[in-house]
Amino acid sequence: MTMYRYLTCLPPFGAVYGEDLKFNSQLANAVAAASKASVPKSLVEAAIARGQGRSATGAQLEPMTLEVLMPPNIALIADIETDNKTRTLHDLKYVVKKAGGVVGGTAFYFSRRGRAVFKPKAGGGGGGPTLSDVLDHFVEHEGAEDVEELPDGGFLAWTQPASVAAITDAVSSKFGLEVLESDIIWAANEDTTVAVDSHRSAESLDALFAAMREFPEVKAVFANIRQGTISDEEWDRIERHIDV
Repeated sequence: MTMYRYLTCLPPFGAVYGEDLKFNSQLANAVAAASKASVPKSLVEAAIARGQGRSATGAQLEPMTLEVLMPPNIALIADIETDNKTRTLHDLKYVVKKAGGVVGGTAFYFSRRGRAVFKPKAGGGGGGPTLSDVLDHFVEHEGAEDVEELPDGGFLAWTQPASVAAITDAVSSKFGLEVLESDIIWAANEDTTVAVDSHRSAESLDALFAAMREFPEVKAVFANIRQGTISDEEWDRIERHIDV
């Protein structure tokens, strides 16, 4: 996750604590990290505004989705927040056409799912919860689907979309876990995923994703792709742009 995307993923904290850094430690930490990473001040301010549900000019943001088909059978969905749907759609359609894709219905390739990523809090010492501990508590909640243990000792939880906020809060509070992500995503249906096998496809996707990410209105991009016969380097260039 880029620093800009991290900042824009703070609306729950902004809604409760606002954009005053004195009263919002989560936001203050993110801004400090952005400054250390030399993120331009204008981008930081725009990201904070978007976390409050408005553009940098103060206009109210509205959600929309963009559904895209890329040859041979690759489906994309982008989650967008914009203060001008007509302008944003026009600009992104141009980007898609330039990359060789078309705007068209792709939602049936995906399912809406809640996703939360947790990690043990720094300085918490050993003896953190096991997967069994988390799972036993997790399944007690309505809308819970599955929990996976991550290589770094954290946990990935899947839920029904309407339950993700409540379950995230319950699990993090119960076990003292830090929440890295808590959102609703478009998860590709397993039987519709497509392997990226050619260098040409990899280049086209990398170019499209990079161009879409230039728009601050684009909050997340999802695709029904998996690594095929392309190299790890080519796959890494693609994967860095997508959210699942």
